[in-house]
Amino acid sequence: MVLLDIKEGILQKFYKYIVIIVITLLISVMYIYTYNNLIQEGKIDNTGFTIADIWIYCFRGKLIEVSNGIAELPSVVYLLFQLIIAFIIGDYAREDYDSRARYIIVRTKSRISWIAGKMVWVWCALSTVYLCMLATLELVCIINLQGNIGCAINTELAYRITGVELANNCNTSVVFLKLLLMSYITSLALGSLQLMVSFIINSEVGYMMVVMVVILSAYIRNALCIGNAFMYVNTSYISGGIINPLHIIVVSCLVIMISNIILIKKFKRIDIF
Repeated sequence: MVLLDIKEGILQKFYKYIVIIVITLLISVMYIYTYNNLIQEGKIDNTGFTIADIWIYCFRGKLIEVSNGIAELPSVVYLLFQLIIAFIIGDYAREDYDSRARYIIVRTKSRISWIAGKMVWVWCALSTVYLCMLATLELVCIINLQGNIGCAINTELAYRITGVELANNCNTSVVFLKLLLMSYITSLALGSLQLMVSFIINSEVGYMMVVMVVILSAYIRNALCIGNAFMYVNTSYISGGIINPLHIIVVSCLVIMISNIILIKKFKRIDIF
């Protein structure tokens, strides 16, 4: 059943992942433009960049000020990936339930195996998203003459991009891997939450729920707003960060567990006939 979900929910919807690749390429172009501007202004040396540097640019989470001073808006780069991830989850599980779930459940005589397959599908879909993003960024680093292979963070460049300095004497490669793990687990949490809400209410509300969490996290700097995991300037892996990333990971794991438990209990009570 999981293989069927992978085939129909991922392979047959390959165009969604092409969108991820295209957006990643566009943001890479924006990053390279910013990088070259910093070199021309004499703010950094042309020592090259790695996948880690572009990744921090994608998820730096800096807020941009509206020129008229009325409000502050989340960075477009910050919002893009999160909204596309919500688009990836979409309404596949709900559509599959409305179309053929009854037949499959009757044939297999197991509700749990069907809904568990959808939970695993969320994990596979989001893993594919991150693989597409990482592969695209690494390819950019390989093709571009200024790119370097590896995952070490250019501390001077990170300071110019994010506005904060990395902690002294830290292993920047380890910092990058920790930041990557934190955002990945948080994406799983938002995906599980979206799946649960899609079944209990509908797919549109599930999508809006993710959008609301992501936008609120841009203003509420608290581990309970797990969207802060996508704004690395807020985490204590970077000096000056105000949120312990371990707290976000714990909250994200709780969201995954609670969402799945509620979904299973709710699905057991659904009248499929």
